[in-house]
Amino acid sequence: MYLRDCFKRWLHIRCTTNVSYNQTLTAAGRAPAHPAMTARALPILPASPVGAAGSAAPPAHGWPLLRLGFRPFYLGAAVFAALAVPVWVAATLGLIQLPGALPPLLWHAHEMLFGFAAAVVVGFLLTAGKAWTGLATPRGASLGALALLWLAARVAAL
Repeated sequence: MYLRDCFKRWLHIRCTTNVSYNQTLTAAGRAPAHPAMTARALPILPASPVGAAGSAAPPAHGWPLLRLGFRPFYLGAAVFAALAVPVWVAATLGLIQLPGALPPLLWHAHEMLFGFAAAVVVGFLLTAGKAWTGLATPRGASLGALALLWLAARVAAL
C-alpha cells in the first residue's frame, strides 16, 4: 500500500511538472539516495565536427563502392541473384542448356553456396571484422581485387 502511494506521488510529480527527480528531492529538503543519481548533461553532438582537424576518422578517398567490405559483395550478390535465378529457372524448364559439366541441380547448389552465400558472408565479415577486432579491413584496390576474384569464379562456374 505504501509503495503504491509513493509510486503514484512520484508519477504525479513526474507527469505534471518538468523537473527532475533530484530537483524534486532538493525542493523537499532531501539529498539523492545515491551519488550516481546526480543530474548530468548527456552529449548529443560530437565534441568536434566530422572531418575536423584531430578527428579520428580520416577523410574518405577513392570510389565509394570500395570503401567498405559489404558494398561490392552485397551488390555483387544482389546482381548475381537477379541474373542467376532466371538462368536457373530456364535451365530447369529445359529452355537453355548450361555449358558447365554439372547438372542443373548441382550447379544451383554450388552457386547458392559459393556464389550468393559466400558473397554475403564475406561482405558481412569484412565489415564486422573491423568493429570486432579493431584491425583495418581491405579497402580500395585490395577490396576491388577480392571482388574481382569472386566475380571471376562466378564466370568460371558457367
